[in-house]
Amino acid sequence: MGQGETGEWGDGGELVESLGLRPEYNIGSRNITLCLWASHSILDCISKMEMRKMFIKPTVILVGAGASAEFGLPTGDQIYSAAAAEDPRTRDNQSDNFAQYFASFWDFVCFANDGEARNAFPSLIEHLSSSSSYSIDLYAYQNPSRSKISKYFTAWMLIKSHFQMLQKNTGWRYGERCFPWRSPYITTGPRRPNWLGILANQFLSGAKNPDDLEQNRLSFVTLNYDRAIEESFGWFVRNNERFRDTPDELLPRVVHVHGKLDEISNDSLSPTFYRKQIENIKFILDSLAERPPAAIEAVELLKECGSVYSVGFAFEENNCALLQAGQWGSKASALNFSGEMNGFMAMKRMGLPESRIWQGTPDVPKYLGVAAREGFFSL
Repeated sequence: MGQGETGEWGDGGELVESLGLRPEYNIGSRNITLCLWASHSILDCISKMEMRKMFIKPTVILVGAGASAEFGLPTGDQIYSAAAAEDPRTRDNQSDNFAQYFASFWDFVCFANDGEARNAFPSLIEHLSSSSSYSIDLYAYQNPSRSKISKYFTAWMLIKSHFQMLQKNTGWRYGERCFPWRSPYITTGPRRPNWLGILANQFLSGAKNPDDLEQNRLSFVTLNYDRAIEESFGWFVRNNERFRDTPDELLPRVVHVHGKLDEISNDSLSPTFYRKQIENIKFILDSLAERPPAAIEAVELLKECGSVYSVGFAFEENNCALLQAGQWGSKASALNFSGEMNGFMAMKRMGLPESRIWQGTPDVPKYLGVAAREGFFSL
């Protein structure tokens, strides 16, 4: 199809010709015919056909443990299983201080000479072996007297995971550029795009400079303790020359409902740092009892926004009660990673339309990076 067959191109056609483009133009994996009428420029047409728009209306990404699991961080049930598998009868007694921190939690508390934890941890292990809880925070909810030692183990496990991810590249030394969540592709399991990278691209869609980002009304509400969102979203944005000087205030707000770990660095390898994290993080038991400001802020964002995208969030009943999910579920979209029926029914009970629940299967799970690439955040 040529110019003579379609009428005048207008200034869009002049731009097409100056760029040496044809009307049949390949964008990504799709062949899209550019219908450039005289009243439209090529940029107008591309903008109208672009599926992933900037977040002009208030939008909240609700983030649960499954989203951080994409990067290899442990979930609540994995932390529970790791604690139950510990053996307080043996120690490695390694001379390397780094190894003493990470061989096992029992090794660490003995190395740190933490008498309170040494007394509490064997009892925790014994009780975990007979508990029917599936997640460390649910276990602590049901067994409040063991909440403190459970938090201590949770913080240790997450910090250990951060360092373990980097051991291959840095030999236990913590290097800023080695954050796995700053890589455009995730290599734990099948290689797939980083969902935060794709989301950052959508955040930048249509913008020409940092000032244009003021139009975005995107926020994150996360139930996770890690800082993967803060440590990667701004990185992806500023990694583009046009947006290198984007100020923090133009980036999405991140609300940690249950608190967050302090920033992890090589200086984090101290018993004092580890113990401090007990005060920084909350289990659902604490949040339900205290209704912390972060939880109140999260509920306001979820109620007032136009769209909610739930990722890695299992719609567990206590967290749903805390976040008042029944009041915003009807405007939410969600991923059900492996199509698990309990999760699917929990989503429907909170009012999510079935058409907005993206289902995986046990054989073909719906990875978040893949769903993001397929347009999940544009539903």
